[in-house]
Amino acid sequence: MLYRFRWDIIMNNKPTLSNWTLSPYITSLTKEQIENSFVELLEIYTKGIEKRMIKLVYNEMIVDYFWGNIYSTVSHFLKYPEKLSEKNIDRVFELFWDGISR
Repeated sequence: MLYRFRWDIIMNNKPTLSNWTLSPYITSLTKEQIENSFVELLEIYTKGIEKRMIKLVYNEMIVDYFWGNIYSTVSHFLKYPEKLSEKNIDRVFELFWDGISR
């Protein structure tokens, strides 16, 4: 699942996550480069729009929403590691899905 794949990337890079995402040096060009790494996510998002399963918003917003959810989730489980479980990761995805689905 794409969501779990991105989760693994972030968990493996957690020490630099907040510095990178909150950096004032992140420009629109850098964001474009980041978006290029999310081609698969955007393709899935586009298919979801075409099938009228996902709300229509512009790509930068969905990427920011996706990253925000992952960052918040990682931060939460770093604070409460005893709550990290497959069941709770699935719940996080359900919350994310509820936010983008029609």
